[in-house]
Amino acid sequence: ARRVIASVANARTFACPAGKELMDNAINSQPLVVFSRTFCPFSDNIKHTFRELGVEPHVVEVDMIYKGDEVAEAVAAVSPGHLPRVFVCGKPVGGWKDTGNAIEAGSLVGPLAEQ
Repeated sequence: ARRVIASVANARTFACPAGKELMDNAINSQPLVVFSRTFCPFSDNIKHTFRELGVEPHVVEVDMIYKGDEVAEAVAAVSPGHLPRVFVCGKPVGGWKDTGNAIEAGSLVGPLAEQ
């Protein structure tokens, strides 16, 4: 049983190359990217929060795109945790709680304003 658990845990580190490529394309071409699922209330919350701040994120709804599960795996390998996951200027911020804390602290304003 330990061997199976170890294999599952290590599987997250090696995301599918197609999923990683799709993730990299998104985070390297847009200043603000939210990887989301359409049915997730936390995803809706973070997208709404950015829009209230007058910032339109580039949203990747992984449940609506081809190879979305592979993209979600690639995102989790870089920014562990459940979706939503936020990237600013190609760097992971985290999930909805980390992003909310960064917004409150004002640490996202500078990088986004520079874009």
